[in-house]
Amino acid sequence: MEDELRAAWQRHAAARQRFREMAVQAVPRPKMIEQAKRLGLPVDQGEMAQLGEDELAYL
Repeated sequence: MEDELRAAWQRHAAARQRFREMAVQAVPRPKMIEQAKRLGLPVDQGEMAQLGEDELAYL
């Protein structure tokens, strides 16, 4: 049972990552950077840092 749960969690994590990547591609980059700054997310020279799962849990 535990292996099934772990496999399901990994599939869902991969789907979440694909969804995030598709969302980032769909939104114009300047708008994405503007909103990241408004939210206080790390943006360095036009590049957004990827937050870890722990940090996303608190957003």
